[in-house]
Amino acid sequence: MPSAPTVLYLNNYDTSRLGLVVTRYEGQEGMPSRDAITAPLLGRVGRVVLDGRPTVGVRTLLLPGVISGDTVAIRQANFRALKERLGRGLLEVRFIDQPLVMYQARLTRCTEAPGDGGQAIEPTLRLTIELECQDAYAYETSRQLVALTTTPVRLPLGDAPSPLVIRIFGAATDPVLTLRHANGRVLQTMGLTVTLGANDYVEINSDLGTIVRSVAGVQSEGLSLLTSGDFLVADPGDGDGTLNGGPTLELSTGTGDARWRKAYP
Repeated sequence: MPSAPTVLYLNNYDTSRLGLVVTRYEGQEGMPSRDAITAPLLGRVGRVVLDGRPTVGVRTLLLPGVISGDTVAIRQANFRALKERLGRGLLEVRFIDQPLVMYQARLTRCTEAPGDGGQAIEPTLRLTIELECQDAYAYETSRQLVALTTTPVRLPLGDAPSPLVIRIFGAATDPVLTLRHANGRVLQTMGLTVTLGANDYVEINSDLGTIVRSVAGVQSEGLSLLTSGDFLVADPGDGDGTLNGGPTLELSTGTGDARWRKAYP
């Protein structure tokens, strides 16, 4: 059987190795639904927008294609292997035309459409894969990284908000993170009550809403260390294109770093 062209990657696995050819894909370039947060106008008809940042609906990826093998048995084995990979929970999905951008999706369904000869005699089977992205944004596969000190550092972002993963290294006492608009206005702070030794650190994951404390290499849960503010998400709407970047982030004491993926709607 001739090799199948590469179209779809699941968790960095090239699905053409299973004889899968995705003939087209829908949903990866459009924008999901956006709903403004509103309230009724007082004494009048209509509604007023309360928040300029709307809620965003899910993204659906619809992927019709065919899966093949040299024999019916090989095609069936390929399909079983594909279904096993599709069923691995949250998937990183990439397409050949944007190899450095990925979607985070879960399988909704995978349906087959047998040919006129039926599954029993044809080594090729038409199918449709449907994936759902609860987080509708697309993300770069590589992460941005900046060092954090008491001097504000600019965060280069994509076109959508990015949750930050931050590490604060000791020695430091009661560190405070400050996220500022590009014009210097304070947007948000996040304060921890903790004393970190020279070999200690705290990792804050704003995507998962977790804090992990490491003392001399031993990790423990650290959510109780958060005593002010909340988890930080950097928004390009708080940046300024004329300044070649997004908002800024600084750390009151100690040193650290921030990592994130550029996001796109």
